[in-house]
Amino acid sequence: MELIKNETIITQSAGGGITLTNCRIMHFEKSMGEFHSTSILLKNVSSVQTHSRSYILLVFLGLLCIGFGLYSLEHFSKIEVLLGLGSGLIFILAYALTKQHLMVVSSKGGAKINILMKRMKHDNVLQFMRELDEAILAFDERLK
Repeated sequence: MELIKNETIITQSAGGGITLTNCRIMHFEKSMGEFHSTSILLKNVSSVQTHSRSYILLVFLGLLCIGFGLYSLEHFSKIEVLLGLGSGLIFILAYALTKQHLMVVSSKGGAKINILMKRMKHDNVLQFMRELDEAILAFDERLK
């Protein structure tokens, strides 16, 4: 990534996929032979939002299966017990693995940067949003 004149990096993700500078936010993504990059100038950022997506139904199914497994201890054979407990744990593990935290940076021109916040703590996500907001405000001040 090459910086433009008078541009400095404010923060960058560990892998370099997300870079926030005093002029723009950039997102680079490379997977399975594909390359995708988006750059939005700070003056064109219209909104930043975060949301989590999870499938709570998986927890419900997991608890239901575990309940069946525990019920099976007294009424059925060991196969049903193992099946109930094992499938319950698989459902709960699937819930944990499919939970996603997403940040969307939208521009006035319609471009969006969708950032999947893998293994990032909620506090770190909020800190990144705060840094982005501060960079936008500082950029606006420089334009005045």
